Amino acid sequence: MSPKRIRTTRLIILLLFLSALVLSACNLPKRASKATPTAGLATQAAQTVQAGLASPSATGGVQAPTLTSAPASPYPTATQLIFPTISPSPLLQTPTITASADTNCRSGPAKAFPRLGYLLVGQQSTVHGRLGDNSWWYIENPSQPGAYCWVWAESTQVQGDANSLVVLTPPPTPSPQPGAGLAVYFSNLHDCGGWPTLIFQVDNYSEERLRSIDLFIYSVSDDEPLFGPDARNFPFFAGPGGCPPGGDYLNAGQTGYFGADIDWPVPSGDTAVAEIMLCTERDLDGVCAEVKIQFVIP
Repeated sequence: MSPKRIRTTRLIILLLFLSALVLSACNLPKRASKATPTAGLATQAAQTVQAGLASPSATGGVQAPTLTSAPASPYPTATQLIFPTISPSPLLQTPTITASADTNCRSGPAKAFPRLGYLLVGQQSTVHGRLGDNSWWYIENPSQPGAYCWVWAESTQVQGDANSLVVLTPPPTPSPQPGAGLAVYFSNLHDCGGWPTLIFQVDNYSEERLRSIDLFIYSVSDDEPLFGPDARNFPFFAGPGGCPPGGDYLNAGQTGYFGADIDWPVPSGDTAVAEIMLCTERDLDGVCAEVKIQFVIP
């Protein structure tokens, strides 16, 4: 066989083989198309909603769905919030006080109370209370800041609204020592011949004349003695401006004064205690009464 014929035969065989492959592919079974699950679910949901919106009522009509409103919130909305307008309240001014004359400042609203300090002309203090009749004022003690005492209204002037002050109940008026028939108070501090001198007042309520005294004074802060003990006969003088040693006795029913000179420097503002024994006879003899008082040194 010639070469040309051989090539023709091979070509025919190749064409027949390709035709057979094509025919076999056409006879293969078709694969079922895969359903898209998303589309099916969406269709079912739509059908369910339509069925709910158009479900037949008992009377044969279409019943509209019932719409239920959401429960109200317990919290106020922004438009419901109301902020009160706060107006600043006026500041209350504490009344102040000055003295028209040098004035004692006492532990109570009467001259029978011990003197704790003084309000001098030119000084100013604050007022924190009053008696109901405004006859005495309760002020900060100018001689001892942070402490308080009473001054007489007749020798002072108040600046400010005195009626706004609280009305205070005064302490009981001092009475004579039980059985002693006398009362002793601290009076003042003044110069006696170059020495600072503590002056004390004695009210003799007894029926006896007083002729002798024993006096001891010490500081509360350090327990150091400031004077005495010192015993004297006839130690009394007539007024608060006098000076020791005195030289007189104190009759029944009278008021007298005695003093104690202390060393410089004066412990101003310190609390002191005076222990006093008063006797009806010379040399601390006869009937005696013991008194202890506490006071603040100006």
